[in-house]
Amino acid sequence: MVSERDILRGKLNVAQIYADPKTFVDKPTLPSAQQVLSNFQNITSSGNVTEGEVVNFVDSNFKGEGLELEAITIPNFNSNPAFLNNITDPLIKAWSQTVHGFWTSLARNTNDSTLCGGADDCESTLIPLNHTFVVPGGRFREQYYWDSYWIIQGLIQSELFDLVNATLQNFMDELENIGFIPNGGRIYYLNRSQPPLFINMLHDYVAATNDTGILTRALPLAEKELEWWQTNRSVSVTSPYTNKTYSLTRYGVTNSAPRPESYLTDYLTANDPTLATPLTEDERAELYSELASGAETGWDYSSRYIRTPGAGGSNNTNVALRALNVKGTLPVDLNSILYKAHVSLADLYNQQTHSAAASTHLQNATTIREAILDLFWDPTKLAFYDFNLTSNVRNDFFTIVTFFPLWNGIIPDEVLKLI
Repeated sequence: MVSERDILRGKLNVAQIYADPKTFVDKPTLPSAQQVLSNFQNITSSGNVTEGEVVNFVDSNFKGEGLELEAITIPNFNSNPAFLNNITDPLIKAWSQTVHGFWTSLARNTNDSTLCGGADDCESTLIPLNHTFVVPGGRFREQYYWDSYWIIQGLIQSELFDLVNATLQNFMDELENIGFIPNGGRIYYLNRSQPPLFINMLHDYVAATNDTGILTRALPLAEKELEWWQTNRSVSVTSPYTNKTYSLTRYGVTNSAPRPESYLTDYLTANDPTLATPLTEDERAELYSELASGAETGWDYSSRYIRTPGAGGSNNTNVALRALNVKGTLPVDLNSILYKAHVSLADLYNQQTHSAAASTHLQNATTIREAILDLFWDPTKLAFYDFNLTSNVRNDFFTIVTFFPLWNGIIPDEVLKLI
């Protein structure tokens, strides 16, 4: 059902008062949400509304975007971590030191003094976090899921272990309170996740710090993470190569409307006026689901998920986006990540002398490995490819994902013979 808030968001996005649709949805309201809706009805009741009236309405009813967050000073920041001493080239060392210094401009806390609260208070899309985190930057003002994996790799090298711990604590809070780790720290991301790298982040943190104390809380929540992916994103597939049946994982978001943070882009993709035959309501809903699923992959967007790679050429992205087949694709990278998650979790359980749990996860990893080598590995081309559920064959579109199984420790026999 379309709510009044959805109608308001749609009308303000179509008005294009901001170049980036995310700007508007990141603005907290000034009065209560109900009062904002009432104020909007007042200016639209007469029919035509000028651009100036729309701008005045937004300025009068919304605060600045991102005000719920505050930049912080990282305590005891070490400007000369040990890794810099291993760099001998003075130019590269100076550059690396500059990059290391960027952490100080990317650390954030939730600003409790500006948070929205009760029924008569303002309304915000922010998911408040209890601990410090690092933002990607730019329009991405909040904590993001798979971005944080790469951020954590850098934080570990920079010896900012407290920030790594804080990031993991935020994810554990989300697993406890939401049931999974959403794409990012906004409520409009609550229908999708991103590549499930939490367990690998946890494993890397423990390996770098020997902080096994975190595992008391983390291990049950790591199980919850895997259970969410198994329950919500797994499919059964029978191999056309061996006739064996496996349970593997794909991206697939239940969604029937434009993404709030990319509203106008999605709307125009689905309602392209140049289409000879407009999409039906069901076709638009399915397209919105594919667009959200594409965002869940972290590859928004890649030709590997398009039914016909190259559709539309380089100058018409709408044609390509309308040909998305994300939900009909078994991604080799996603399943490789989950393989490594089971291996990493088994190692963490062994560190806690939970041998039975470790054995279970190693068996799960073995099963996923067998499926990856069966469905994704092409022994003739010596490469891994995504598996297309629609055509029931491997895609023949070569991308960097061919290296994900190798990165995660799955080495085919044909490759081992070459080493």
